[in-house]
Amino acid sequence: MVQPARDLPPGIGRLRRLCTGWLAYSRDRVFPGSCFFYSATAEYDAREGKVHDMLAGARTNWLAYVEQTALEARQAGEIAEGTDVSQLAFELVALLEMANAESVLHTKALATACTRNSSKPAAGSGRRPVRPARRPDDPGGYRRTH
Repeated sequence: MVQPARDLPPGIGRLRRLCTGWLAYSRDRVFPGSCFFYSATAEYDAREGKVHDMLAGARTNWLAYVEQTALEARQAGEIAEGTDVSQLAFELVALLEMANAESVLHTKALATACTRNSSKPAAGSGRRPVRPARRPDDPGGYRRTH
């Protein structure tokens, strides 16, 4: 799922391909039941030991890679300059993981629908820069709060 995204130039297209690749990975059930890392994390997240540490490291690396990919899209001018790429990466990963969890719990239909719909351009995609969302209590734009 990562290599097809790496084959694209830095930008929103690479970030989009990374997300659609992850959804396809979830949909295709490479491992029985679910994503191996998602299942193992659910089993070991509250435990101590080498397995926990390996999983935590893998998740940290994945989030860092998504964040770097979003940063490159911002540097390419395809995401608004003021966008908090750390928060964007966190939210993208959270949405991908929730799509996976829901598709496992409620059948493959959700993952299939997500992958099918992901081929349509999202609002703000394409040549126009993505604008950060604004919260009513934050006139300066969308910022991380922690």
